Amino acid sequence: MKSFLISLLVFIMFGTVNLIVIIPVIYYGARDIVTAKVIDKEIKFRGTQKDPNDLYLIKTDKETFQDSTKSVYIKDSSSRIYPNIERGKTYKFLIYGFGIPSLRIYRNILEVDEVK
Repeated sequence: MKSFLISLLVFIMFGTVNLIVIIPVIYYGARDIVTAKVIDKEIKFRGTQKDPNDLYLIKTDKETFQDSTKSVYIKDSSSRIYPNIERGKTYKFLIYGFGIPSLRIYRNILEVDEVK
């Protein structure tokens, strides 16, 4: 019984370390470049003095992305990207993360370039 409890404790500790270390590393490394036409954009959350993180949603013909300063990447400001995106134009988005639209979790935009 004692060896079972020790094995269980080691298993739980190993699993916890994996959740804390491995998943963020995978999330950090999930980068992609997507070319898409912007259909709509909206301000979802405007930051406050207590929480200065803005959240903007960019809806495209491929999927919806978010532009947020809450990022594992060093990103200076989401307000630098959002105003430069125009409806009806096509852009190349450098994005990261995983998106689950049904849970309103969207991949984050790191950089954007207009496709001419």
